[in-house]
Amino acid sequence: MAQDENTLILGIGGVGMHLAQRLVHEGYPVTVIESNPELILKRLERKAEKAHAQLVTTEKDAVRLPNTFRKKVLSLPVRVEFDNKDELEDLFNN
Repeated sequence: MAQDENTLILGIGGVGMHLAQRLVHEGYPVTVIESNPELILKRLERKAEKAHAQLVTTEKDAVRLPNTFRKKVLSLPVRVEFDNKDELEDLFNN
């Protein structure tokens, strides 16, 4: 397997997670598809607890989390500021 080829892993259960972590550690690009998002969220929660870390996401992504999980994740606002608002207006008007 070449390191410039993406590896697709279906399912992030015990074997899928181990395989994904090993390939990423060895420098391979990996894409994981998991049909059970609750499994991924529970895994993230366990890892955060183990690391004494806080799960964080943006406000726009927090709305896509299940309500039961959203309470466990700190959501931060994302704001964009422009140095020159006139240039931005020009982009929209042209």
